Amino acid sequence: MEIICSCFGISKEDIQDAIASGLTTVDEVAEETGASHGCGRCSQEFEDVTKELLSEN
Repeated sequence: MEIICSCFGISKEDIQDAIASGLTTVDEVAEETGASHGCGRCSQEFEDVTKELLSEN
């Protein structure tokens, strides 16, 4: 399991699940999962991974 946001333990799979539930933007996924809302260190990686996964849908 690839953890993207260590503050909240959000994995790549969690991001995939959020997108599969119908979310369509990085902001929606961040709000739903809490990713990138802690210390902020994962913000760029979270955004990159989320955009990549969104483009696959």
